[in-house]
Amino acid sequence: MNKISLIYYRVRSIGIFKQTADSVCVRALISMLDAAREKDIDWLSAGWGELISALYKDGASSLSDELYSLLKRDENAFSRACAAGERDEALFKAAEREIAAISALSQISAQELLELAGAPSELSSQLVTWECGDALSADSGAIAEKLSEYYRKNGCGVYSQYNAFIWQDKRLVPVETPDTITFADLKGYRSQRKMLIDNTLAFLGGRPCNNVLLYGDRGTGKSSSVHALLNEFSADGLRMIELSKADVEDFHLISSAIAKVPLKFIVFIDDLSFSQDNDSFARLKAALEGGLAAKPSNMLIYATTNRRHLIKETFESRQGDELHINDSVQEELSLSDRFGIVITFINPDRKQFFDILDAMAQDRGLNLSKEELHTLAERWSLQKGGRSPRGAKQFIDALCSDSEEEN
Repeated sequence: MNKISLIYYRVRSIGIFKQTADSVCVRALISMLDAAREKDIDWLSAGWGELISALYKDGASSLSDELYSLLKRDENAFSRACAAGERDEALFKAAEREIAAISALSQISAQELLELAGAPSELSSQLVTWECGDALSADSGAIAEKLSEYYRKNGCGVYSQYNAFIWQDKRLVPVETPDTITFADLKGYRSQRKMLIDNTLAFLGGRPCNNVLLYGDRGTGKSSSVHALLNEFSADGLRMIELSKADVEDFHLISSAIAKVPLKFIVFIDDLSFSQDNDSFARLKAALEGGLAAKPSNMLIYATTNRRHLIKETFESRQGDELHINDSVQEELSLSDRFGIVITFINPDRKQFFDILDAMAQDRGLNLSKEELHTLAERWSLQKGGRSPRGAKQFIDALCSDSEEEN
């Protein structure tokens, strides 16, 4: 049996890395191997176009780079076991053999296929070809060990590709371009952010931790602080799922989806509050504490709100016709008590506002005296209705825009 036929049958028999084997890239290569063996140049050309399209679509610099990337994204028994820190030697050896087959596939050159197919010599100069590369050129055992370590650190499947997700239509949808905010970008509120970071580090380290409610004035950086956690700790296994308060009833579905994933998940609910006739708060209470189906140990709930008491009340609600009105009021107000940590963000006073402003101006390289900067910022704040970190950022952005126009 010749080399090409041997690789063909080895790749066709892949069962562990089935996602990789079923990819456009590998299917195109198998088609081309078969066409070359049968001396079918028409069939070879069709597979050729599919392969080139797949390589350019993924931005791969070589065939081995593309195949290695596919292996890293593959979710299978081997990658799941590695992600969970488990090692089955029989499974490891089986994965190693399949990796060896894919490695051999990655070293098939365009010229080799054309020669086997008996293509005219002038055809090779007219086609877009590819580099084989060396991403899979190491010993298959070493590659398996490298992949095992990658899965352990980054998870497998979609969780190794993406850090942020949105719960939409009862499924997790990856976020292609998540917020890039970092803690270095956020000014002020150091003690509040330290509480948030410390709790998150405890969560990642498997130590006792709490669900967190970030409460306070709008524009103070509550949501941005949560987003910054992901950029700070995604490499440590943190993932984030944004959940609309309208979809709180799906908590059990999210729990089931991630319970066995060997990563840590923050379920983030922004701008949390409920109207009186909305019973979703009861479902959220159960998710936070007290539900029959326990919240998985790899999940925490972080939420932001502008309201300390999460149920919107009216005087009428306190004077309703229910006999035990106090019990009902306490029931409605108890949701916030289910968060073990409540972190308060209030608008800064004048000095704190100027400190935030000065730090932002320094980051952006603005050449204004503090006196001039503060005078202009105070005028801006009066127009905007108050001082806030968001207002400070908007003011700095406006100054930078004006400065760029002048230049």
